[in-house]
Amino acid sequence: MFLKVHKCGSSTVTKILQQATRKYKLRPLHPKHNSFFYPWTSRTDMIRRKITVSDANYNPNITYDIIFNHMFFYSKVIETMMPNDTFYIGIVREPFSQFKSAFSYYHIAEIFNMKNFTNPIVKFMENPYKYWTDDYVTSHVGFLRNGMMYEYGFPDDRTDLRNNDRFIAEYIGFLEQKFDFVIVLEMFDESLVLLRRLLCWDMDDILYAVRNKREYEYKNVNDEITMKKHGMWSKADYQLYNHFFTKLRNTVLLQGSDFYREVSLFRRAIAALSKCKLEHFKDCKKELSSKVSGIYSHS
Repeated sequence: MFLKVHKCGSSTVTKILQQATRKYKLRPLHPKHNSFFYPWTSRTDMIRRKITVSDANYNPNITYDIIFNHMFFYSKVIETMMPNDTFYIGIVREPFSQFKSAFSYYHIAEIFNMKNFTNPIVKFMENPYKYWTDDYVTSHVGFLRNGMMYEYGFPDDRTDLRNNDRFIAEYIGFLEQKFDFVIVLEMFDESLVLLRRLLCWDMDDILYAVRNKREYEYKNVNDEITMKKHGMWSKADYQLYNHFFTKLRNTVLLQGSDFYREVSLFRRAIAALSKCKLEHFKDCKKELSSKVSGIYSHS
């Protein structure tokens, strides 16, 4: 089970999982409508709510192997539809980067009539509640505040819990118990190599080309005061990210020299793959896989 989190590089991971689904002949559980497990007609017309059984094309008489479409996580529903030994994978991204990407992708400057400002992100964070109301939580604009945690099922709509440090810590503790592995976008290659080992996959299973990577106007905004304000605005996202980033970093530090060698080989393969033309991508991937798979010390 992969929690595909918006603006966190999750489309690239989904492509990897789709390839694995075909290779290993897995049975996927898909949404009943469109490609989202919640009401959606466009990226600016959606209702952000937790997944229900009725959102899925689910048959209780069938055992499903994998699920990877966009959803808002609700563990009881997933446990109802997926086997007890399901391996749970999440993904996180540095929160300010994720916020900037969402701000651009969902055309927030246009929605809040901020296009004439020199820097709409800085202006927004000067006084978010000049533009924001909590009614936005269940719409696409809701990705601006605790956008990741809300997809992990966190109640950002609860004013009594949203900034409660104890509750946030307890909820992250719940996610720690629920998710077997969380990918960190800033350590993407290390994450994939570790995931490959945990799933006993082949090297070619994790080779990728970056999907949906965009250049946008606000990408290089790194104003220290704005970032500090965003840290208070999306407190739960920062605690989520810091927890799983620290966990992954510590896990990597415990790996042997073979791990670092594997990551280096993997990056060289990805760099070579990125130079391939789209029409030759599969052939390039197959060739690279055969060249380095024998060097990998784990299978």
